[in-house]
Amino acid sequence: MARVSGGRPAETAAPAIRDAVHATDPQSPVSFEKTFDEVIQETFARPRESSRRAACITVVSLKVSWPTVARRATS
Repeated sequence: MARVSGGRPAETAAPAIRDAVHATDPQSPVSFEKTFDEVIQETFARPRESSRRAACITVVSLKVSWPTVARRATS
């Protein structure tokens, strides 16, 4: 993990970080070059998508079953 400062975009630091790691140990792999914002977005994207899907299914279920519920309530 690396922190970028000085107002530069984080994406521009990746080549310099990769070069510094390889200068220290050429056998060390450098992977998962992502900004913290990208990691957070990927982490919460799936739960958010699942929540939306569940909400849509709930709304459709209520719309389909509402006439039956309303008819039984008036009987």
